[in-house]
Amino acid sequence: MASLLRGAAFITGAASGIGQKTALAFARNGITRLAITDINTQALEATKSLLSEKYPSTEVLTLPSNVRDAAEVKAGIAETVSRFGRLDVAVNNAGIAGKRELTHEVDEEEFGGIVDADLYGVWRCQREEIRVMLGQEDLGVRRGRGAIVNVASIFGVVSPSLFMAQTAYSAAKHAGTSLPTTLCKEYSCTNVKKRTKPANSHGLPTPKMK
Repeated sequence: MASLLRGAAFITGAASGIGQKTALAFARNGITRLAITDINTQALEATKSLLSEKYPSTEVLTLPSNVRDAAEVKAGIAETVSRFGRLDVAVNNAGIAGKRELTHEVDEEEFGGIVDADLYGVWRCQREEIRVMLGQEDLGVRRGRGAIVNVASIFGVVSPSLFMAQTAYSAAKHAGTSLPTTLCKEYSCTNVKKRTKPANSHGLPTPKMK
C-alpha cells in the first residue's frame, strides 16, 4: 500500500499537544525526514525519543527555536532544507494562549506578545517556507512544490465565551485563518498548497488547556 505522505516535513510547536501528535501521525503515514521545532528544548527531545522508538526509520531533526524570532525561524528552515534536500510539508502550529482576562484587563505588552507568536509567528514561518518551495522542483499534482498547513484554533473560527475571555488569542487566531485565503490567490499558479486547520475542535489535550 502506498504511503499517504512522502518526503520531508517541518513542524513548529512539536514538543507537545497537537504538534507532537502531528509529528507522530506524519511518521506513521510515510514522512521519512522530519524536522520538529519548539521553544521547550527538553520536551522537544522527549518527542524525538518517542518518534525514534515508534518509527526508527524516520530521520528526526530537532530545532529548538522561537517563532517570535525571525532569524531563528529562517535558520531552522534553512537547516531543514540543508539536511533533507527539500521541504514537502510544513505545519505552523506553535502558539501561546495567554491569561484569561477581559479586554480592559489586558496590557498592551501582553496583547502584543500573543499576537507576535500566534499571528506574526505563523507569518514568519510561512514566508520562509514559501521562499523555499518556490525554488523547488514541482513534483506533480499530488505533491507539487510543497504544502503549508497553518494550525489555528476553534477560537479562530468562533469567539470565546465570557468564561474563556481570551481576546488577544482569539483575535490573532482569527487573523491567522485568513492568511491562506490570501496566499492561495497570490500563489495559485505555483503549485504551493496552503491550508488552515482550526485544530482542537475535538478536545485534544494541549498545554493551553491545562
